[in-house]
Amino acid sequence: MNFPISELRRLKNLQELYLDSSNIDKSFLRKVGAMTSLNVLTIRGCGLNGSLPIIQGLCELTNLQELDLSQNNFEGLLPSCLANMTELQIFDISSNHFNGSIDLSPLPSFKSLEYLDLSYNYFNPITFSSFSNLSKLEVIFSDGNKLVDETLSQRWNLGFQLKVFSCSSCLSTKFSRRITRFLHYQFDLQVIILPHNNFSGQFPTWLLENNTRLAVLNLGNNSLTGTLQLPNHYIRNLLVLDISFNKIQGPIPNNFGLVFPNLEFLKIFKNDFEGVIPFSFSNLASLTYLDMSSNNFFGTILENLTMCCSSLNYLRLSKNHLSGQLFPANSNLIALQYLYLDNNYFSGEISHGISNLTMLEVIDFSNNNLLGMLPRWMGDMTSLMDIVVTKN
Repeated sequence: MNFPISELRRLKNLQELYLDSSNIDKSFLRKVGAMTSLNVLTIRGCGLNGSLPIIQGLCELTNLQELDLSQNNFEGLLPSCLANMTELQIFDISSNHFNGSIDLSPLPSFKSLEYLDLSYNYFNPITFSSFSNLSKLEVIFSDGNKLVDETLSQRWNLGFQLKVFSCSSCLSTKFSRRITRFLHYQFDLQVIILPHNNFSGQFPTWLLENNTRLAVLNLGNNSLTGTLQLPNHYIRNLLVLDISFNKIQGPIPNNFGLVFPNLEFLKIFKNDFEGVIPFSFSNLASLTYLDMSSNNFFGTILENLTMCCSSLNYLRLSKNHLSGQLFPANSNLIALQYLYLDNNYFSGEISHGISNLTMLEVIDFSNNNLLGMLPRWMGDMTSLMDIVVTKN
């Protein structure tokens, strides 16, 4: 849609303007400064390009509280005149081609800033001390940029306490491969997203101990090692835990389901876990997604898991050393749609307990030691779309 900017400029009292995915050009950004009453301007995904100095009109919007320039093709430095936006609370410039130093940019001047998204740009490696004076800052997305790990002698005097921190694929070549130290000084985090960074060392139990309101912890696709050590207290708010694609060893602690009683989403696949599935998993009544594949678990699927985790929608136990009966005779997995038990050592016939899973759409029992024929009652499971039982 085309917008007559000359007409919009006459709306002197206009406070909010949303032009996402619209057909506007640079002339709009040169003239928008006349709309001095604007509090919100969002031009996400409008195909704009070039450097910001050519759009100085933007800097005249000193009453802006929200500015979204994301998903365009802007490039170059952030102009210093943006520092005039002292009321800015939300600033999203993700998915562009901005570069330069954050320290020398106007960002440290945004004293009212609460939400900052720098993801997928080309900034010089970022140090979080650059934001030390932004006392209201609660959310940082820095995915796809590069971090600099501050030294142990760094004197931390951060003026903010984050609620959300996301830094996927942000490891600098100068990084020590430790999880960035500034997180040791954060105590109110609710969402931590740090996948694809090759972080090493032990599972960071301290993140859970320091942030008791944590709801989401994603440490997938790193190089964490050692055993899984749990906090000494319950983490009742944790809903999502992803530690997949690491090198964590040993058994799952027996009290896992007690420490995280409200988990809804658990991904621990592609590690070196071993041992049996803990009995305390029966405490995970809210669990909807469970992937424990590609580990070294052994033993049977316990009935307490299939009876108590009635919210499960997705269950993958593939590529382990599980054995015995394929599935317990008693089951209450009334919401289960996806069941993957392939590449284990299950034996005998397909258990009648499967017939209770009336919502099943996909089952994979391939590469086991099953006997007999497909049960006739499977023909009554009308939701089934895929059945894989090869190599039995």
